[in-house]
Amino acid sequence: MFIGNRERSSGMPQLASTSLILIAGVLAVVHLPAVRAYPSDDDGDGNSYQPGQQSSQAIVDGMARLKEVASHSQERLETFQTLHRRLRSNNVAFINLESWGNGQPLLHWAAYHGEAQIVTFLLSLPSINVNAVAGTSAHTPLHWAALRGQPAIVRLLLAAPDINVNARDATQKTPLHLAVNNVQVEVVSVMVGAPGIKVNAIDGKGWTPLQYAIGGWRRYASDELRVIIETLVGTRGDVSKNVDYTPLLWAVFYNLPAMVHLMLDMGHIDVNAGNPLLLAVSADRFDIAKMLVESPGLKVDTSAFDKALKVVTTRPDCSEVADLMRSKAGRARRSTSRRFKGSSCIGMDCIPDAHRSSR
Repeated sequence: MFIGNRERSSGMPQLASTSLILIAGVLAVVHLPAVRAYPSDDDGDGNSYQPGQQSSQAIVDGMARLKEVASHSQERLETFQTLHRRLRSNNVAFINLESWGNGQPLLHWAAYHGEAQIVTFLLSLPSINVNAVAGTSAHTPLHWAALRGQPAIVRLLLAAPDINVNARDATQKTPLHLAVNNVQVEVVSVMVGAPGIKVNAIDGKGWTPLQYAIGGWRRYASDELRVIIETLVGTRGDVSKNVDYTPLLWAVFYNLPAMVHLMLDMGHIDVNAGNPLLLAVSADRFDIAKMLVESPGLKVDTSAFDKALKVVTTRPDCSEVADLMRSKAGRARRSTSRRFKGSSCIGMDCIPDAHRSSR
């Protein structure tokens, strides 16, 4: 899904060609560090910053940083000089395909390496393709920034017009998949708040980002993964329908009461699927069992509930849970009884004429 023509939150609008020519002219006569493009509070005229001036300065800084990076390679320097020359005619689309390093175009390279100044400059170019794919991985710049854990770059890219936050790579993974796979906590936090993000996107394996987080936890439990799982669940993250467990069942199995509490608070997790209450009482997770029993969505008229009640009834150490279960079941029975008593329809009079047997 594309996010169409949103205003850049970074305050970095694409410059008109005349501004690009001006910047190119400035860089033709200066070396590092870049010149200042706006007055400071210490300037004698006392002028304050004007709209757009800080953007121009940031872009000049980005081009200056690009020149510095390019100076270490003749091939890169030639690419920089071509870019600098073409700025005058606003003919810079070649930079979307030109290899800068390891077969990566410049924007991909800058996103991978966390070069925020260069990314800022490139995003100011009218011809830049923020969703360009490159290499056998078919990664976009956002894929690389997410994979490498570059939250500042992710924010810049998400602010670009027409950014595809759900772009797919060669394995049908989105940038969010890669951020989760590589345990990039801050990037995940940034991405789940992006307009249009699909937190339950399914990749080529049929897995959602939350499934990768849960799979990672099974191999190696860590605080970082727990935070990622909490973040995904908090934004209605779920697993695909082709697995035999639910996020709630997983949280009960690994004895994570805080996670169970979060899931129950969210309200979109099925508290009955997979019999998490039976698992909780069988594994002595009594604090979790109490939360499940107190959940409004728990069904008491099921065989799973009856099995769980039998388990706790035979256990003297979980009498509190047993009392809660009996109380909840009793309230449900009384509620059902009141509904029947309140009905004025009795006997055969309750059957519509259309359903009565003909005589």
